[in-house]
Amino acid sequence: IRDTGATGKLLKQSIGINRSLFVLRKVIKALSVINRKQAQFARMSAQMPQKERSEARQGLSAMKRLVPYRDSSLTRLLKDALGGNSITVMIACLGP
Repeated sequence: IRDTGATGKLLKQSIGINRSLFVLRKVIKALSVINRKQAQFARMSAQMPQKERSEARQGLSAMKRLVPYRDSSLTRLLKDALGGNSITVMIACLGP
């Protein structure tokens, strides 16, 4: 904001865009943690007793509920593409 000198409506739009991108980052990070935990669970589940396996599975489902999709309209729109049963590629053009 300091560099661009944005004020008024442009300032509000840039704040909203930055907030949405920040929430998108949080969602992607949460999904990657869940994916990593699922991979660990899959490797270790054969060696676990049934009770521990059930508790670990409940922990994974609780983590899935904590993905902050609802914190932004962008992530709400992308919920199915990001957390669904699909492969998503994100291409970004970033500048200084």
